[in-house]
Amino acid sequence: MNDTNRLKIEDLIRQILVYLGENPDREGLKGTPSRVARMYKEVFRGYKSELPKITTFSNDTDGITYDQMIVDQGDFYSHCLTGDSQVKTVKGTFRIKDLAGKKEKVYCYDEENKRFTISDATNIRKTRKNTEVWKLTTDYNVIYATPDHKFLTYNRGWIQLKDLQPKDSLVALNTRLYDDYLNIQASHLKDGWKKEHNFIYEEVSKIKLKKGELVHHIDYDKRNNSISNLQKLTNKEHSSLHAKEFQESLSLEEKSENGKRANRGFQNLQNSNPAKYKKVKKKATNSLKSFYQTEAGNKLKEDKSKFMQKEWKKRKEMNNHKVVKVEFYGKEDVYNMEVKKYKNFVANGLVVHNCEHHMVPFFGKYYFAYIPDKTILGLSKVARVVEHFSAKLQIQERLVKVIVDALESACQPRGMALIMKGEHLCKEMRGVKNKGVMITSELRGVFKDEHKVRQEFLDLINLKANIL
Repeated sequence: MNDTNRLKIEDLIRQILVYLGENPDREGLKGTPSRVARMYKEVFRGYKSELPKITTFSNDTDGITYDQMIVDQGDFYSHCLTGDSQVKTVKGTFRIKDLAGKKEKVYCYDEENKRFTISDATNIRKTRKNTEVWKLTTDYNVIYATPDHKFLTYNRGWIQLKDLQPKDSLVALNTRLYDDYLNIQASHLKDGWKKEHNFIYEEVSKIKLKKGELVHHIDYDKRNNSISNLQKLTNKEHSSLHAKEFQESLSLEEKSENGKRANRGFQNLQNSNPAKYKKVKKKATNSLKSFYQTEAGNKLKEDKSKFMQKEWKKRKEMNNHKVVKVEFYGKEDVYNMEVKKYKNFVANGLVVHNCEHHMVPFFGKYYFAYIPDKTILGLSKVARVVEHFSAKLQIQERLVKVIVDALESACQPRGMALIMKGEHLCKEMRGVKNKGVMITSELRGVFKDEHKVRQEFLDLINLKANIL
């Protein structure tokens, strides 16, 4: 794509944004036309690439002729994470493979406001088996994903794993334990650190806490931040609730003495005698000021200041994670999910995309088989032919036909079959917004004419089990 054509496409994308009611010049969308143009070039690379040479071999090696069915299976179009990737949800952190089949509320990043929020994740599923996986090492942790999976960077926007460079700054969700509660850094520009349960309550309920209000864990489990387990209370209501439960938990013999001790606490004193509480607090404050004027107090204050300087420096460095190394790792099963509105989620602390889809594509699995005649195929070429034709604007009905045309012309088999099972986002994201799988097939030669051959193929791929 030359510069002139790229600029034309970017201008068209700007016009589309205006048509949709957006402002293409606002901060979160300034780079969108350029990103979409680059994405089109990559996703539809099939128009610029040549059909791979389909290698064939003589079917008469050492006097042996093969006439049995040859079956191949593979995937097309998917960007995913390994099953052990840790996904941050409101209920805690879980391996993505353990969330398969569930609906969860997960952490994600609001690019417009440059802050974290909570959104619904659906269709959490295994997308590929035994596929190529790369390893990303940062100065903080590691994550494993397909090479085309996208990560959000501060300096270059969304970048595929294979294209990340050392020193790229990755957007990360930073957490730390404080006062027995997990705290999160909701934003790198504002908000600062927040107790996680307060943050989740505000993001999910859309109700901002006011001064004097707090969030209470109904089951007293500080790790269970499901919205159903969070209750908003005033400080007074919260103190009364705990005091009541504390008293009810004591035996009759213990109530009197422990009740007297509890009433001497600052919080109980504030509730029962506000005027006296103010006097006691003022006296304690004055005593603390006098202490800090002493030599021991000054030393303690200096030590505390040095400690906080180190802490703030550490927190500033945690605002993003630096890429150290990107390398091939191996093959594993991989997973993905769909996240409403924000189209990303937090895995291993990093913000990753959940498959950016434009021009609403489809993706899924293919099952290929043929019975050779005079020549046999190099099976690795089958996957390359599928990838070549998939990287164009396609309908699934045509895709099976053009793939079989190319392979059949190369080896002239006795029969050939291709079945594709695809998920279509044009149906899931718009219109009826209904999930489901579309299956198309192309049967030729003996696969079309002979029932036994066709049935053997279906039995081998166990189609019914694979669909379910």
